[in-house]
Amino acid sequence: MDRRLAWKLASAGAAAAAAMIIRRGLDSAWHRARGESPRRPVVTDEDWTPAILWAAGVGIVAGVGRLVARRGAASLWRRVAGADPSEAA
Repeated sequence: MDRRLAWKLASAGAAAAAAMIIRRGLDSAWHRARGESPRRPVVTDEDWTPAILWAAGVGIVAGVGRLVARRGAASLWRRVAGADPSEAA
């Protein structure tokens, strides 16, 4: 397999796995904090404050989670391939 394709698959897989874990964690944290499951922010009868809090929380945590996942994948890539992933990209 081409190194570039292998790196893209590895980093995308890590980011996708992190996204699923993060979403479940956010849903669980919201439920514990508010006593209810998060509602869809596009629902028109939803108050703006929880919708904005949910959107901001998801954005921040997802961005950080994606960064952590990709850096973890890059670290593993360096150990396995013996080269920096930027050489494969």
